[in-house]
Amino acid sequence: MTVAASKALRSLALATVVAVGLVAVARADSPLAVRLGSYWNTDHQSRMLMDNKGLDIGLQYTLSGVPAILNGESWSTSVSVDYCTRFTSGRDIEVHAIPVSINQVYTFEEQNGKTPYAGFCLTAVTYKSELITPNQPWVTRIGGGLILGLNLSDKMFIEGRYEMFDKGGAVATPDGFRAVLGYRL
Repeated sequence: MTVAASKALRSLALATVVAVGLVAVARADSPLAVRLGSYWNTDHQSRMLMDNKGLDIGLQYTLSGVPAILNGESWSTSVSVDYCTRFTSGRDIEVHAIPVSINQVYTFEEQNGKTPYAGFCLTAVTYKSELITPNQPWVTRIGGGLILGLNLSDKMFIEGRYEMFDKGGAVATPDGFRAVLGYRL
């Protein structure tokens, strides 16, 4: 893929994240959160693909009125869109991942002003990497993972998740941990 095409895809991904954010802001009944964090890959192939660690930025939108898969009023559903790239910069070497997740979390009772939560996610990740041979072109793979988090206040939260993806003919998949600090707008 040419550099121009790669930049166009990056611009399209950024425009999608902004559009989702604007739609979410227009609906005042559901909170929008900004996410900033990092990722760490867990095995040799995923470390070769994504350079072991990197930056994760994105948006999370909590859906109101969507029935939870599991019963109970403490379950909630959200959609998150992130953009991951490696921390280190290299000449003309590109590494990108765009995970889109549907999340289901259970919020536990408040403890000392904080509420822990746990759940699971179904994720589709679109990614490419020029760090491996042969280069991994843009592909999309389905996977899922577990989520653990803590609401520090009504606005701030920290979250960790571990995700695994179906390899399905790809050179490797970006399996691993993601940790984010979030702020609800």
